[in-house]
Amino acid sequence: MEELLLSNIQVSIIPTVLIPLSLVSFALSMVASFIAGLFGIKLKTEGAKKLVELVVKPKFIIFAIISNFVFLGLFKGYDYVKTLPHPLFYIQYSNDTQISNQFYENSITDKFEFERNLNVKKTELNEQLHVKLESGAFYMPLVTEKSFFFGTKNGDLLEIDRKSFKVLRKLKLGTFIPSGLIIHNNHLYTGEGVHTTHHARIYKIKLKDFTVDNIFTTKGHTEGTATLLSDSLIFPAGGDGVYRIETKSLEKIWHAKIGHTDSQALVESEAVYIGTGLDKVDPKERAKAFALEKTTGEIIWKRDLIASSWFKPIAFDKRVCFVTGEIYFKSEISGLECFERSSGKPVGTYRSLSPLTSLPILLGENFVFAKRNGEVCSIKAKNLVENWCQKTANDGHSYSSIMYDKFRDLLVYATRASGLFTLDPDSGKLIQHLSIEGWKSTFARPLVLEEGIITIDLEGNIRRFN
Repeated sequence: MEELLLSNIQVSIIPTVLIPLSLVSFALSMVASFIAGLFGIKLKTEGAKKLVELVVKPKFIIFAIISNFVFLGLFKGYDYVKTLPHPLFYIQYSNDTQISNQFYENSITDKFEFERNLNVKKTELNEQLHVKLESGAFYMPLVTEKSFFFGTKNGDLLEIDRKSFKVLRKLKLGTFIPSGLIIHNNHLYTGEGVHTTHHARIYKIKLKDFTVDNIFTTKGHTEGTATLLSDSLIFPAGGDGVYRIETKSLEKIWHAKIGHTDSQALVESEAVYIGTGLDKVDPKERAKAFALEKTTGEIIWKRDLIASSWFKPIAFDKRVCFVTGEIYFKSEISGLECFERSSGKPVGTYRSLSPLTSLPILLGENFVFAKRNGEVCSIKAKNLVENWCQKTANDGHSYSSIMYDKFRDLLVYATRASGLFTLDPDSGKLIQHLSIEGWKSTFARPLVLEEGIITIDLEGNIRRFN
């Protein structure tokens, strides 16, 4: 996903090119002298000849090779340092304690199962509040009684007031924070980084004074969202696989090196389910679905997937389904792959030509999801038969997930660049399209609350609709 934010750097100076260029220059001079001789004109070629004699000397060749390695080493060193998280001393000296006497109840962002509320009236929405912050979020905010928390593109962890959207506290971590957050025992947990980041950390933040209490360092990136399991976290770490760590000490319980893992884990009574994806930097292995033993991280079963799985699997009855779709590579096949939870036996497939690049929700007995081309679909969870599909706006690279609004009995979808859509859960009929001026770079799924629907984009525009 970071291809939307980062640009590549390429090496442009290689000293050894002097040798072939000199040879080419000498050859062109000889051809020019021959042609000029046909017309009785004599040209001097001593300059090119002497240059060739210079560059083919052993000392010059050795110097060119050494210089080449030096330049390459400097570039690699710069790239290595550039893709590291910010140093801890930067974080310590960039932040002051910010005291809050509030005790924060446990809170998570991974509720994706809903029951229909047919006792409310469908209503149209209007923009009620719009605030522009310094930087925005990739993942939807974590809600507490009086405030929201989220990480920003600038690498800040923010707490903002739930009513006014005023920034209450800011913790500077320095590295882009695209992951969802968890509050557990008055501490906040988050990851950091993008696909090019290495040695990314998992942070434990004291909510009492908004300072870093502890860290756990991986070898990969921690842009994925953690799943809470008792007093531990299941945390994806990119190319470094997946970890289970204690929430109190951040000590490792187990580490499963199963491939490139950005997907949030699904924890059920019998196992931990998680998918892998094709790494943008080094796509070695095909994507797979895994069932892991909860106490040891050992593989119970694994199955090949038709495409990368970047999002949390979803369970229904005795099955687990993995949403698949390529983000970094062109592919014309994607969909939902469902397996028997205990054995890994394939039990169903839903195919799509457009990649599924959003979290599916379970609404009653139906899966509802959005595709990268902006199409929203509902299928029966029992047999994966399509109920309906509704086109919204094809902005390309849409990652926002559909959400159910139980306060207004609506499906709510935030497009990347074309505003907010609401749909009827039964038919998929478009109820409303709010085309908002300045709406862009929206990847976070909407936050649905009784007081309204909250959206946030990467540029820092946070809005409430009511």
